[in-house]
Amino acid sequence: MRGLLVSVALSLMTGAQAPRPDFSGTWVYVDPISGTPLPAGVIFRAPVFGREFTVKQDADSIGIERTSSQKQFTVTYRFDGSATASAEPGGFKQPDLKVVSRASWTDGVLSIRSVIERTVPATATKPESVRTGEALRRLRLQLNGELAIESENPLAAGKAQLALSVYRKK
Repeated sequence: MRGLLVSVALSLMTGAQAPRPDFSGTWVYVDPISGTPLPAGVIFRAPVFGREFTVKQDADSIGIERTSSQKQFTVTYRFDGSATASAEPGGFKQPDLKVVSRASWTDGVLSIRSVIERTVPATATKPESVRTGEALRRLRLQLNGELAIESENPLAAGKAQLALSVYRKK
């Protein structure tokens, strides 16, 4: 008991955090069971990183390779908090999104906060415009080894919506 108390006290004094999980590998989306209730606050389930994606992780960064709108792309996020600029597919016949992201760890959960800029093409009645919003994705390994990703994305409907994705290692 005394050893446990000393260990906890040292962790608190040194600011030790939960170990960072290694997300490396190829992950496949787990389709939810029909009728399964959604966790509180979750509006929908969706494969936010696609049906399958691959992660390469080291001590300094994480690279996520995925396919969106038939385009394969990789974004590497540094763990030191520095900004990562990327262009991500904007959807069918839409221009790419301009994205600037920062990654950080808290208690074994990887958070990726992104500022997303979407160019809305001009129409016969409206000039071209730019919409900007923030997205937050939290990645965590669950006890059963599955990867849960919570995603808040404001561009989907003009306000933040919380989606849940669950992936299993291939």
